[in-house]
Amino acid sequence: MRCFAGHRRKQPKSRRESRMALSVARSFSPSFLLILAGVVLNGVAVAGLDRPGTSSAQMEQTPLTQKAPEEKSTKVERIVAAIPVRALPNVPLLVGVKKGFYRQEGLEIDVVQMGSTPAITGMMTGDVAVDFHSSAIRAPVTGRPIRMIGYMVDRLNWHLYAKPEIKRVEDLKGKVLAVTDVGGNVTYISQMMLEKHGLGGFGKDTEMFPTGSMQSSTLALLARQVDAALVGTEMGIKAEAKGFHVIARASDYVPLGLGGISTSVDTLKNRSNTIKRFLRGTIKSLQYIRSDRNKLEAAEFFANFLNLSRGDAELIYAQSKDYYSPNGSISREGLRFEISLLVQQLGLKKEISIDEVADFRLLREIQTELGLK
Repeated sequence: MRCFAGHRRKQPKSRRESRMALSVARSFSPSFLLILAGVVLNGVAVAGLDRPGTSSAQMEQTPLTQKAPEEKSTKVERIVAAIPVRALPNVPLLVGVKKGFYRQEGLEIDVVQMGSTPAITGMMTGDVAVDFHSSAIRAPVTGRPIRMIGYMVDRLNWHLYAKPEIKRVEDLKGKVLAVTDVGGNVTYISQMMLEKHGLGGFGKDTEMFPTGSMQSSTLALLARQVDAALVGTEMGIKAEAKGFHVIARASDYVPLGLGGISTSVDTLKNRSNTIKRFLRGTIKSLQYIRSDRNKLEAAEFFANFLNLSRGDAELIYAQSKDYYSPNGSISREGLRFEISLLVQQLGLKKEISIDEVADFRLLREIQTELGLK
């Protein structure tokens, strides 16, 4: 899922930003820097968290951290958190940095945009402490020493938008649906929705139109090249503004979540206190976003982080806040479903248990300390 990134003239770096970029670079091991060098083709730019999002053409590898206001903590540990783009699932991370929730836990977070492969490698080398790529769960499913340790979103905020004249899922018979790719989750969930309403699915009662991304699916819908598309809230408000409407919600059909947080088995073992402090700060941020008392400031964060107008940010916040997990968890049913879906997509011949993929022991400790279920 991509954020709405504006194309703005690149501003020269301040001395402070340059020092921050240099500090982040120096913190990486030589082996990991080689990987970064293979990804960063146009140099590294530092963007403060109160600035608009980075365009997709620029987001191969971008540190995003702006230090929170100074507090009285005598010692602060600096860690790297990897994200694919600025999008709804990782807004709580960015809010936590901006509001100082991680700083309260003695952590300085360098939020770095990078691809999934360098993020996984960074976790293996210890240069990346936590990763927010949705595809990271593939690593433990395929046997790599990575574990899921928490979730930002415990229900999918994907909705099936359709042309105004289409009132029900059943009305999609003989119509064309946009999907991101042929074998991905969007296609699978769209197919499930169709079958639940008595339709034969793609190639039978409906046709699919692969677009490559939810943003492209939304554009195809707006251009009326397709009759419906399963897209996230960020894209959906654009469709709603043009008269398209929701005829089904993915969360009513599948128990999947979004915004999984992963780390390496080695980090869990040797830096458990760091991960606990990170999870505690994350839960504080989730609770902040979910609270109606903070809706005005939270909407402002959404506008800044996702490069939205204030009006769009308020709509997205109102539609999204209850999808965020109240305690950093996802249901066992949801995780089991995600694992089984991956096993099917990857063509694996063995069963994968939850314990092989996730380790929520530290999360449960924090939940107990905070009096959460």
